[in-house]
Amino acid sequence: MKRVDHLWVAWFTLSALLTSWNPVSAAPSVGAYVTDTQNEFVQDQVLERISTVNMIMCFMGSLRADAKVNAGSYLALVDESQCSGRGAADKGGSGGASAAVNYAKAIVQSTRASNADPMIVKAWVRPAGSELIFTYTTVTSAPSSTNPNGVFTMNFCGVSASSSTPLTDTCQFAGTLASQGTAVTFYETGNQGGAYTTALTLNQTASTSGSGRLIGTAGMAFNQVFAYDSNYFYRGNTDGSSLVCFSRDAAQAGYSTWRYGLYNDNGSRYALANPGFPVTYTANNSTVYYGYAGFWGIYFPNAVIAELATGATLTKRDPSTNTSTNYTVTKAGGKLYRLTKQASTLSAAQGQTMRVFMPGGEKEVRWNGSNLIITRTFSGGSSTECTSSCTLSAATLYASGTKVLFGFSESLGGEIAVPVPSSGDFSSATALYYRTRAVVAPAEQPSSLKCISRCPKGSLVAANFTSGSPYETGATANNFGTPTAKASAVSYSFSGGVMVNDTGTTGNVNTSGLSLSGEYQYGFQSGRLVAPSDTASYNQASCDSDGSANASGSYLCPWLVDAVDVTYQWETGPNPWNQYLGLSAGGTFVTFDPPAVIPFQPTTINTIGLPSGSPLIGSTIQLQYAGFGELQGIPGACVNPATNETVNCGTSLGGGLNVRFVPTFSVKDATSVTVSATPKWIKYLEREIRLAQVASANCSGLTLPTTATLPSSNTDPRSSAGGEPSLSTSIPAVIHGVVQ
Repeated sequence: MKRVDHLWVAWFTLSALLTSWNPVSAAPSVGAYVTDTQNEFVQDQVLERISTVNMIMCFMGSLRADAKVNAGSYLALVDESQCSGRGAADKGGSGGASAAVNYAKAIVQSTRASNADPMIVKAWVRPAGSELIFTYTTVTSAPSSTNPNGVFTMNFCGVSASSSTPLTDTCQFAGTLASQGTAVTFYETGNQGGAYTTALTLNQTASTSGSGRLIGTAGMAFNQVFAYDSNYFYRGNTDGSSLVCFSRDAAQAGYSTWRYGLYNDNGSRYALANPGFPVTYTANNSTVYYGYAGFWGIYFPNAVIAELATGATLTKRDPSTNTSTNYTVTKAGGKLYRLTKQASTLSAAQGQTMRVFMPGGEKEVRWNGSNLIITRTFSGGSSTECTSSCTLSAATLYASGTKVLFGFSESLGGEIAVPVPSSGDFSSATALYYRTRAVVAPAEQPSSLKCISRCPKGSLVAANFTSGSPYETGATANNFGTPTAKASAVSYSFSGGVMVNDTGTTGNVNTSGLSLSGEYQYGFQSGRLVAPSDTASYNQASCDSDGSANASGSYLCPWLVDAVDVTYQWETGPNPWNQYLGLSAGGTFVTFDPPAVIPFQPTTINTIGLPSGSPLIGSTIQLQYAGFGELQGIPGACVNPATNETVNCGTSLGGGLNVRFVPTFSVKDATSVTVSATPKWIKYLEREIRLAQVASANCSGLTLPTTATLPSSNTDPRSSAGGEPSLSTSIPAVIHGVVQ
């Protein structure tokens, strides 16, 4: 039996500053495929109670102090979005939201007098928010038989980033994380949204056994204890409640991979031809900010995005040549996507969830091999599981005027449409269309677009999203089932890169200045738009008044609009990915490649965690690779963090707990996939393990340490770290763990 030994590896990544583990066997057998480090950690409710520790460990590992020992002060950028908690309560948002980059700036000094001396790491971290965090870390020993987690002490303190006396101000939060011999302790206090204290002690009595206690006063107070041996892990509250026993057998555990690498045959990392890149911006107050420009937009703190305007200058710095390239910003309050049709069937998408619009609201549906069924209904930003009358009838939908189901599927890469059969019912052969997307620069926007369903109003205000509708109403603007005269279709043009409603509720379609919530918090999108100037596509959407397709007809049919080769969609909103922020140099716009599309057919052979009876087997999932570590599109499921068991995503757990949304399966290492007819290889970079719950009797031999002594103080690092040093260059030496 393979045992899960690294119960606490998420806490002790810091020991990797002296030594790191690399995979031994792989295919290919050379290059980055072999040398890129893999990290796996146990995810447990106890870990969630000390999320600060996990954030710290992610930050420290991403600074790569081990690779810059005695190299002097250097600048490192850490992507906060990759160090935040995994597994939100529910999925949502758009590809741009999930791909958002949020850099924190850190100045780092890593020193070591000799191989016999400890490594000292000083770091001054400025997150995208309003804090300056001082850290001082001493790493004395790598993990060994006598020091299973290594020997290290890390102290941290956070103060206001705008403080004129940061070395003497009261810490807004402060803590100490230490590993000495077989004992690990953590203590943190703070006053952010209310005073709080968190304390942890872990004592390892042998290489495979130990116990600990954890208390906290933040939010829902907790007082938990745990113990483990070579076979089981036992957890509960000090009062004897909520006791759960878990097996440490890796074969029974659940796995969720959060980051993957994609590699070429020669073992090198696969990279997009025109990837995104880090940029800097010098603000009006002379502060230099670090951001990222890519396919989904330009990312900076919100205050910087608000200041950026057309004509502003962003700088790309190349550390390998110590050169800089300046780019000019073009900004608009929304962006236009060109959507190119790809054809598939319900059979190929078996088991994959799709969110579609239909009479009665927004539904999550999937093809189960026999029927198209509703799994969830969405309303007001929340969802409920479907428990009765869940099978969709094509005849009923068609009779009600719904001739096509429009929607979204992450596993299919975005927008989808399912034409409703005019006779018979949905079947494996029923057509399913999905679309690949590209951003249209303002200079390339069509002169006119036509819309007949989900047509945005112009001059939008907050009330349109709270007490009214942001879409035009009436048969010619919210039409899903009958022909619309071309002369009556809502027409749009563009001004300054922003779409303008010309014939309905007129005005700019721009919500970049509105604070949206609920279903619109990630942005506001139009329905399908067709361009009269694209004669081929416009003719494909044309029909007669009776619905008969006719390239020279004077009507537009909604089910034909979705079937045309090229359509458009307008998106606007307050988030960076909802707006057009383009870069140009010498009058030429920079082209950023969209994520690479990777067709993937999951089986029990090439995945972990997919049962033999899963409806996903035999389907084709359109994975998207946005860059190193960013493989997206795997369908999700929900788990109960208290028991690690799969639950319905709409389940209310109580007790301050929320369900976690995790990938349904993990792709196995050495799985071969194809990108543009060229073979590539997948390998996990970061994954979690969730232990399987077993009968409580299995843990009868474990004693919970209800009276274990907890740490009660921390050490201020500022006297040892000193003030934040200045740098002679603004070129980063490390970008989220990658030495430049």
